[in-house]
Amino acid sequence: SNELVTVCCMHFLPDDAIGELLDESTTEVVLLGKEVLEDYFLGKLVLRAIVDALKEKLNTYRVSSAHLPTDIKRPRQTREFLDFLGGFYRSECDSQKNELFYWGVNEVVDANVMSNIMTCHEGKFAGILQKFKYGMLISLEERACLLELRKKALGLLVQIDGEDS
Repeated sequence: SNELVTVCCMHFLPDDAIGELLDESTTEVVLLGKEVLEDYFLGKLVLRAIVDALKEKLNTYRVSSAHLPTDIKRPRQTREFLDFLGGFYRSECDSQKNELFYWGVNEVVDANVMSNIMTCHEGKFAGILQKFKYGMLISLEERACLLELRKKALGLLVQIDGEDS
């Protein structure tokens, strides 16, 4: 979007260009468009900044069953729920010997686990399972959007490099 391009460009523009963008004497909002990305150097800087930011954001979705918060009120129930979830992940990844499991690393594995969990109505964990389903569904949707944006940014980087050759 133009907003994303403008924000990413701010760090790389000279002070006078930033002054024009932030001119308070006008009520008009000035946004930089996709044309900025056609400039070899500025385009590469902006696209690299976007790709790096997306990589960092995607890393925030990675969670391990080994990293539990220390202030859990019901540790036994939490451990039982994690063991329950771990069964889905271990069967999906064919790794029975490893007690740890991770979500947020592989979208395909998470989607497969999610489809298995959607049909599950575990009475003991009904409340937390429902919350986990909603959270995982939102997480998968967000990650899919971020990955699509990353794919587009990487495609534009390749296109810029191709035009330089």
